[in-house]
Amino acid sequence: MASYTDNIPKFNPYVKQLPIEAMVKVGTYKQQKYEEGIQKIQTSIDNVAGLDVANDADKAYLQSKLNQLGNDLTTVAAGDFSNFQLVNSTTGMVSQIARDPNVQNAVSSSAFLKKQQAEMEKAISEGKSSQSNIYDFNQQASEYLNNDKVGQSFRGRYTQYTDVKKKALDTIKALNPDLLKYDISFVDENGRVDQNKIADAMKRYKIEGVSPEKIAQALHATMTPDDLNQLRIDAKYEFRGVGPEQLAQKAKQDYDVRRNEAVSELDRLQIEKSINTDPSKQDEIDDKIEQYKDLLGGDGKVGKLDENFYNNVKNARTNPDEVKYNIYKDGFISEYSNAFKYKKQEEELVASPLRAQANWVATMKLDQAKFQQSKYEFGVNTQFKQTELGLKAEENRLKAEENAMKNAELYGVESPWTDLGNATDYKNRGQELFTNHVVSVDDAVEGSRTALKAKGYSDAAIDKMIKQWNDAQGVTSKANISARAIGEIQSIVKNQNYRDQLEYFQKRTKAESDKEAGVDKIIDNQVKGRGNINLTTDKGEKITISPRELLGVLNAEKQIDAVSGEGLTKQTTVDYSKLNSNQRKYVDAVYGQGGKLNNNTRIQLNNIVNTYRQSSAKVKEAMDKSNAIYEEKLGASAFAFVPKIKAISKNSKGEIPSNTLDGLSQLIVAENAKGIKTDGKWDFGTASSYLTDKMVKDTKVFVEQNGDSYTIKMQNLNDPDNFQSFKVNGGQVRAYLGDKYVNDQAQVSGRFTIGQGNSDINKTNVATNALMQKRFGDFPGIQKLQVTAKLEEDTPGLFIPTVYVKQKDGRYASFELSGNNKLSRVGYEQGIQNLNSLNDDVLEKVLKQAYPNYDFSKLDK
Repeated sequence: MASYTDNIPKFNPYVKQLPIEAMVKVGTYKQQKYEEGIQKIQTSIDNVAGLDVANDADKAYLQSKLNQLGNDLTTVAAGDFSNFQLVNSTTGMVSQIARDPNVQNAVSSSAFLKKQQAEMEKAISEGKSSQSNIYDFNQQASEYLNNDKVGQSFRGRYTQYTDVKKKALDTIKALNPDLLKYDISFVDENGRVDQNKIADAMKRYKIEGVSPEKIAQALHATMTPDDLNQLRIDAKYEFRGVGPEQLAQKAKQDYDVRRNEAVSELDRLQIEKSINTDPSKQDEIDDKIEQYKDLLGGDGKVGKLDENFYNNVKNARTNPDEVKYNIYKDGFISEYSNAFKYKKQEEELVASPLRAQANWVATMKLDQAKFQQSKYEFGVNTQFKQTELGLKAEENRLKAEENAMKNAELYGVESPWTDLGNATDYKNRGQELFTNHVVSVDDAVEGSRTALKAKGYSDAAIDKMIKQWNDAQGVTSKANISARAIGEIQSIVKNQNYRDQLEYFQKRTKAESDKEAGVDKIIDNQVKGRGNINLTTDKGEKITISPRELLGVLNAEKQIDAVSGEGLTKQTTVDYSKLNSNQRKYVDAVYGQGGKLNNNTRIQLNNIVNTYRQSSAKVKEAMDKSNAIYEEKLGASAFAFVPKIKAISKNSKGEIPSNTLDGLSQLIVAENAKGIKTDGKWDFGTASSYLTDKMVKDTKVFVEQNGDSYTIKMQNLNDPDNFQSFKVNGGQVRAYLGDKYVNDQAQVSGRFTIGQGNSDINKTNVATNALMQKRFGDFPGIQKLQVTAKLEEDTPGLFIPTVYVKQKDGRYASFELSGNNKLSRVGYEQGIQNLNSLNDDVLEKVLKQAYPNYDFSKLDK
């Protein structure tokens, strides 16, 4: 049966037209890529937006770039971000911000700022920082952070603290104190120093300390760039908030203080220069004076203090940090220099070395007189004996002059030098001849100084030239001395050197004599077990004298005649020349010249002194024995010191040669103009008349040599007792009479005799005691090397030459030119000639051949 439903059409099963599953998968994949693209873009934006930028201007700049990026992204907001090309294009827009130079600079500067902040925090936590260093960094950081200009870089650094104060203290601790000694030889009634007078005793000032100048110099020398930078940092902190006007005012205050200090120090140095007698210190003082004059300026020249002040005022506005640094640095050094300076001063009374030299010569004369007196003190009439001795000496002199004239007539121009005196008497005249020889050398020194003064040189200038000449060993290029003074300077240094060796020889001989006589041993035995003697005068002065000193006082006692109410009596006095300063103080108190003793003290003292009388006699006996030995030792070499005389030779007609007459005429005229010394009989008219045509044939002329002193004597037969005499030196004899009237062997004879065949009298092998020295005028061909040389007698008549050459370290290298070859020994004259013929190149060549292993780069050229 048919139904309604039968009419419903039949549909076939639905067949899908699209790949739904595939489409779902594709949609899901694209959704994933879309989200990844969005995330990548967002991450890029977040990275840029999250950049660490410290400076506000840079922050605003970055934000403006991000805002612009936001606007640009609206155009692609509906885009398919699953598309990698769109994503890359979008992230590229973000990357452009990151690559922006301003942004990159801001990021790197911020990172560097944080790093430096971390350095500072670490230093603070470790206690290694300071407020000034923190302030310095914060100021740099603040300047950067508050800069409203985009793209500014931060390159400031936190500077680690440098303890400049500790380093300054360490530098000061390491300084060796200076030791300054100077002597005031004479002070007049007004308290002014008078260098033209010589007191028996001088006031010696010994000052030990470190001066502000030395501290300042050391601080300047040891400060490194880091130290100076720390001072710059400290200056900024100390002067924070100080304006230009205040800086200028501070600069003025410091300038006033330093100028006053410089003026005061310059005045002090001027005073020190006037009282300092040590030539070696004069140059040092002059250098300091010049430094302070350079600071203060004058004579149209702006001083460094003024210049520095003007610059500080000028830069107070334009460059205040530099001014702060200058003020702080100078103040730091000045503060430490003045805070840690110190001076320890001692004063004492000492014997004047100038007076000591004069006293030594005077003592020699006194010893000579005592010796002569002792020969006749047992005679009935000492005065007649002394007259007899004087007549005998005059007789010997006249005989010597007569012999000299006979020799002149016999030998012509080659007349020999003739001894003044009797050869058999030399050994008994050792003290006399030695003393006269010493005095002659001293006179020669004084004569050369007088000649230099006549040329316009002062004593100070002469002393300075002597020092320079000695320091340079006579090398003119190093000494810097005028050619017109060199000859006299050579003479002075040679004679001073010889005199010093004679003094050393005399003291050594006396010490040897004391030892042979057992003086020290006897004194030691006599003072054994005795203690010091303590006294207090009525004035309250305490005096302590040792047993040895008391024996010295007793042996210095002597009896003199004194007139009193009872007539002529004997009085005890003491020879002050034999006492030290403590003994003199004792004598002044005990013998009534100074603070007196009360009766009780005097009685006690007399009881003690009486116990020393017998000991004193034993000591005196030993000293007399020592003096006898001393006289014998001097007598053994006395012939070396015998004065000699030579007559001016006449020609075949019995006339004085014309060139000699010219020289004598010039000498007479020069006597007044050049200050040549004469004796009491000198008369210009008389001397001049001896050379007139009427009298010249009866005139005789002699040259007398005593050591390095010379006397030119004119005698006329019409008035034979009226000698006209000139006291001159060897150079003046050469100038007026010629070389043949100079006895160059005087010192040589003395040197070899006392040195027993060695030209170094004291046999110390000290280069500056050698016979030949560049500073004495030897080695004329040597211009660079500083050379001395000695000759030592090896066998009679044969000598070993030894050369000393100064090295860069100031010491002298010794070179024996003969070596071990006996055949290479030379005679004296040949040795002198060989040495004087050397020049720098030849000497060095000879030494290199003889000493191939020596390093010749050590020599001072």
